[in-house]
Amino acid sequence: MRENLARTPFFFLTGSFALGILMEHSLDFSFRYFAAIFAIFLLTLVLFRQNKNAPILFLLIFFCAGSLTYKFWHSNHLEHPLGKQLPLKNITASGRVLSEPGAGKRHFLFDLEEIRFRGKTMPVHLQVLVRARNLLPVFNLGDRLVLKQVVLQQIPGARNPGQFDYRDYLSKRGIFAQVLLSRYSGVKVVRGKIKFSLGQFFHRTRKNLNTHIHEILPETSAGFLAAVLLGERQEIDPEIRSDFQNTGVAHVLAISGLHVGFVVLIIYLMISFLPLSFRWHNLLTILFLVMYMFLTGAKPPVVRATLMISLYLIGENMERKPNAYNIVWLAAFLILLVQPQQLFWVSFQFSFIAVLSIFYFYRLLKPAEEKICGLLPETRWGFFLRKWIVKAFLISLAAQLGTLPLMAIYFHKIPLVSFFLNLLVIPLIGFIVGVGFLTLFLSYLSIRFAAPVAALLSQSIQVMIEVVHRAANLPLAYLPVSGVSVVVIIFYFLVLFLVFHWADETYRAVRKPLSALAVLLLIWLVLPSLRHSQFIMMDVGQGDACLLQTAGGKIILFDAGPSYVTWDSGRDVVLPVLQYLGNRRIDKAIITHPHADHLGGMYSLLESVPIDSVYLPNLAVPVKLQNRLVSILSRKQVPFRRVQAGERLIVDEQTRIYFLSPFPEFEKPDDESDSQINNCSVVSLVKIGDAAVLITGDAERPVEVRLSAWGSLMRADVLKVAHHGSTTSSTIGFLKQVNQHVSHRPAGRNLAW
Repeated sequence: MRENLARTPFFFLTGSFALGILMEHSLDFSFRYFAAIFAIFLLTLVLFRQNKNAPILFLLIFFCAGSLTYKFWHSNHLEHPLGKQLPLKNITASGRVLSEPGAGKRHFLFDLEEIRFRGKTMPVHLQVLVRARNLLPVFNLGDRLVLKQVVLQQIPGARNPGQFDYRDYLSKRGIFAQVLLSRYSGVKVVRGKIKFSLGQFFHRTRKNLNTHIHEILPETSAGFLAAVLLGERQEIDPEIRSDFQNTGVAHVLAISGLHVGFVVLIIYLMISFLPLSFRWHNLLTILFLVMYMFLTGAKPPVVRATLMISLYLIGENMERKPNAYNIVWLAAFLILLVQPQQLFWVSFQFSFIAVLSIFYFYRLLKPAEEKICGLLPETRWGFFLRKWIVKAFLISLAAQLGTLPLMAIYFHKIPLVSFFLNLLVIPLIGFIVGVGFLTLFLSYLSIRFAAPVAALLSQSIQVMIEVVHRAANLPLAYLPVSGVSVVVIIFYFLVLFLVFHWADETYRAVRKPLSALAVLLLIWLVLPSLRHSQFIMMDVGQGDACLLQTAGGKIILFDAGPSYVTWDSGRDVVLPVLQYLGNRRIDKAIITHPHADHLGGMYSLLESVPIDSVYLPNLAVPVKLQNRLVSILSRKQVPFRRVQAGERLIVDEQTRIYFLSPFPEFEKPDDESDSQINNCSVVSLVKIGDAAVLITGDAERPVEVRLSAWGSLMRADVLKVAHHGSTTSSTIGFLKQVNQHVSHRPAGRNLAW
């Protein structure tokens, strides 16, 4: 134990510290409890430091230290006394801008210093998110604002299964509350004396450089270069970002270890001409690297890369052979010591797992590299292939082997083209970073002199964007996955371990037990699991969307919710729910009636997932929205069918759907007014074994009167309330006939009717 601890101490120490953070995050022990245990372990270590079990005590101390560090952070950021009093309405909030709202954005971070509520002024000192209904005026970092007639409330969590949980995301960054600006709110900018600070200096420098980049390059190229040089990712077009994510090369769009490595190479080349010792070269490299870190906003990935490289160079200056593993674990420990919440950040996990994967798996892939390189000729081209193709591919493969489970868990996809695409993208991004800095330098001397270099740079960026776009549109660019469980992850790493260490005699004793465990896990994964039916009434705001997963795994969608310019219920609600359920297709979609708040999400779903068949109300006259949907279904060759009262759909042995409406007298609306179309709604009674769910669309009183003819068939355990609970529907007689146990009313906030 002592020998292992002496060889790679920070592997054990950081691991214990991280386990302490996980324990506190999961169980939330009291501060006094862990402080007492910490003190006992520390005293025991002092008294028995020569004991052979002293290293275990040392690890337990770090475990307790991790718990205490996270508890201290949590109590300071997420346990504010004001949290129990929220929401507070019609308050005046004062503070300073922590992040500038970008172009077209309606939110920014705000350091809330005080609030005025019911005539009393209270100091707060809390970081909050500010949201606005309309586009915000231009603010500068550090500006003091007075926000009048605003609401301070908790940040809402995910409203549907599988949906991105913005509350959880921000709470891991120490933010739990938001200030809402309505159209009645007032925003006053208080300009006082501007005090000089390094943060302000680097921020203004970054803004000036960003403006200059947009002056010398076309818009698309300028946005790309601003992202890879200055960390301004919001400048990148969303479609370009999507292509890079789907192909697994999105890491080049954010400044990370790869970019910092290129920057270090550029710095080294610049200062190599100075007549200084290697120690001074290393110190100057660290200095310029830290300056670059602040220039890019000191974002966590840049801080992590800067810290790791700085520790390596410091080790060289101390004339000690740096242990790569130890440096990585030390960097992780220092970050978690200051910001323990980063353990739960996706970027933290990707950064360190990618680096550790390269160290671990590339060493195991070395024999394969030697065999492949042995087949190549001893020529200039052979050297090029060995260094830039074979080695680069294996390093990329090593990183992907470790991060692949994270890709599946967080992004629900496994990019297949990334193994080969990285061979082109990584050298090209290095060229773009180098030429980008050169272009900036020359442009400050002379725009005319920099023009040819800028043209070359812009062309290189366009080539990269085009290559990635074409790769993203290949048939097997990525493999969509969902429902990745802990068992799947354990099985994956177990198989990797057996593949790489099967011939290693060191692990001979565990080879058979691990093989048996892998077989048992495979049987567990392959055997059909015991499923039960799930009926999910999704929250899509002002609209309807329900989803049924039968015991046999069939997916039935009832309406798809609305779609707006910035939000689409198909893309932002239904798809995440499908991923949560472990499905990538819809067997049947039933659209109750052609209103935008019921079928708006269908268009994005038709582009994203296969849909076997669609059911629509039987309308005898043309209706615009239904005709448009039918046209798209015909073009995509998706079967559709018009249904009317009295028809039945057998889904599987336990699931039946009875269509109780539309009746013939409602199939010919005189016009496309809301009331006329509402009464064309498909009313479905879903029988799941002995349970029944009644889905009414937007059917109004006249339809409810006609539905009474179905008698006892109308009985249901769950009722989806018609027309969002408006006064046009849900008559007393109808509700008595249905006799439901649970009612669900999907409606927008502050609905007037």
